[in-house]
Amino acid sequence: MTRREVALLAAASVGFALVFTYPLMCEIVYLGPGVSGWIGTGPVWSHLTRLPLNGDWDMFDELRWAIHQTITHFHQFPFWNPYKCGGMPLLGNPEAVVITPFLLVDLIAGPTLGLYIQLVLHLALAFAGGYVLARVIGLGSVAGFALSSVFLSTSWIYLQLSLGNLTLTFPIAYWPWMLALFLIGLERAKIAPLAVGGILLALSATEGNYTFVYAAMMIALVAVSMATLERRIWPLIGALIILGFGAAIGAVKLIPVTGTLALHPRVGWRGPEDDTLAWIPTFLFSRNQDLFRNIKGLFVFACYGAYISPVFAVLAIIGVAAGRLKAIPWVVAAIVFLLIARGDSGPYCALQLLRRLPLCSNIAFPTRFIFPFVFALAPLAAVGAHFLTQRFKPWGSRAVIGLIVLGLGDAWMVGPPNLRYLFHFSVDSIAHNIQFRQFWYSDTQTMTVLNEANLGTIHCWGYGEDLGSSTRVSGFNQTNYRGEYYLAGPGAVNQSKWSPARLDYHIAIPSPTRLIVNQNYFPGWRLADGSGDIADHGGLLAIDLPQSTQDVSLRYRPPHFALAFAISVLGLMATFVLWMKGY
Repeated sequence: MTRREVALLAAASVGFALVFTYPLMCEIVYLGPGVSGWIGTGPVWSHLTRLPLNGDWDMFDELRWAIHQTITHFHQFPFWNPYKCGGMPLLGNPEAVVITPFLLVDLIAGPTLGLYIQLVLHLALAFAGGYVLARVIGLGSVAGFALSSVFLSTSWIYLQLSLGNLTLTFPIAYWPWMLALFLIGLERAKIAPLAVGGILLALSATEGNYTFVYAAMMIALVAVSMATLERRIWPLIGALIILGFGAAIGAVKLIPVTGTLALHPRVGWRGPEDDTLAWIPTFLFSRNQDLFRNIKGLFVFACYGAYISPVFAVLAIIGVAAGRLKAIPWVVAAIVFLLIARGDSGPYCALQLLRRLPLCSNIAFPTRFIFPFVFALAPLAAVGAHFLTQRFKPWGSRAVIGLIVLGLGDAWMVGPPNLRYLFHFSVDSIAHNIQFRQFWYSDTQTMTVLNEANLGTIHCWGYGEDLGSSTRVSGFNQTNYRGEYYLAGPGAVNQSKWSPARLDYHIAIPSPTRLIVNQNYFPGWRLADGSGDIADHGGLLAIDLPQSTQDVSLRYRPPHFALAFAISVLGLMATFVLWMKGY
């Protein structure tokens, strides 16, 4: 790639991201598909000063706020979140995004403006990655723009963003780069590109949850197809290397999350799992991809929609016909993901077989696998675009560019309008409390507002909501509230310091007793200073104390964190050494 090509790609990537995120700047004039009802209202710049609140947005806003608050205000690593569900792990929460280079954006710009900057940067990074993947496959520049356009214009991304599913959308920025490095490693028979691809696979885990499974499956399917076609084992070895580095480097989150899920498995209904094969054409080609579209028998439309412009579908069909062996890995991946998206159609269906694999037993909402299906179609469309540009010179390139522009325009009017729903709801502000206290409130969509007021939310939403429903943690507005800490027996206790992962107390007790903290107990709490033993008081954090007058300090760190951190560091060091040595 020449400098001119790189500069053009950078400009196109940022331009695409800005254009396709523009609808979030617009006012909601009406609920429904199309652009005619709101496009003329112009940008509302005040949107950049408020956090979104629609669907799951409050859940992810709360997690991002807790991470930012813990680091900037308390200068602690975000191990523990006292603000949610009566207290629960933060790093070990599968929905939290702690380990990411984009955290620097939040720390510099703040969690509100930082969110919108991250959104643009992730889309731009994904667009550039799609182009690079096409070039690595051996396709031309026009085909590169086709690949990026197909995979990033689908309505799935903007439907998920309209509901706040950041852990599903942001990590896809790493997929094309990861696959490009995987193919480079196979072509050059080098381990270093595979190891770097492992870093990106790890980021799909540390920034997400299901996306790590999606990405790992994509690599495995491409590797198996290539190994079968080429009749050699190196693609399978390469897949194991990139998956191994991904798991090792991502261990800093994967191990704490695994421990948390072992204690508190994800509960509740799994979501839409019926046989949805007959609905697939509607999900892919209906131009009514509005979030609030109501189809009898189906759940929220965001769990289904993944619009593909007919222009891009035609390019993909041409790619299947013209690509020959080069198209087979992507066709195989598309078929497998489509079978999983079909849902639970029997004990031996693709979904049930997938759930038998490690880390996959909690897979829910199988129709979300329709996005990896669309991603697999993108290289096929790029192959089709490349075929047309090469077969029909010189006007073939111009025709394909026109088709890409037409497809992007069509897709922009279908999916991105859902971004204006980010601000569909609003809540009143709450007066700030000087002292942190737990609070019970009926509305689970106000967690971030309550946290900003220095209140912990007992009645919560998202992973951990079962803690909020069964916990013995009490809100100060409830009749059984005894304080944020109290002694089971006679004596005096005063809190000398409060922070998310460290609690300090001065104790004066005439006989052995128990100090009870109004937060959930989790393994990982330890007594850093003072004498006593950590205890589980019916689900509450507690310390069994001897007769004494002393200062005690409680600190939280996830179990096995030192091991997880060491594995991740060793994985990064090994990658650096391999890269420097040129292996």
